[in-house]
Amino acid sequence: MQGDGLDAEINTWREGQPVIVSDGQQKFKALFKGVEMLGGKRKIRLGVRKSGSLTVDISVAPYIARSVAPHTRLCDGSALSVWLKNRPLDPLVTLTGSGRRRLQQQECVLLLGPRHKLDDYFSCLRPFG
Repeated sequence: MQGDGLDAEINTWREGQPVIVSDGQQKFKALFKGVEMLGGKRKIRLGVRKSGSLTVDISVAPYIARSVAPHTRLCDGSALSVWLKNRPLDPLVTLTGSGRRRLQQQECVLLLGPRHKLDDYFSCLRPFG
């Protein structure tokens, strides 16, 4: 279900790694506490404020990115839990099969349309120039 690149990236994260959970509208600061199996399903454990922790389904992984700086204050676990229940689904994650990334980590253009029109546009594309 998740792209292999996302799983490989998560495997490089150390315990206590500062992460950001975001859908582009709301942002939650947390700590990565590891991946574990609960009820036969892979879950990600996140550390939140007041030494609390929260387990989230692996399907939330595309919304989690490594933070470039340590956090001074973590998010409230209940606010993150409410967001998890109400978050909008991102159709691009299902379409591309890979995780969301911050703009500085991965830049791309996704062209959608009829095949015959895409073939016409390919000759006009000039990457890196």
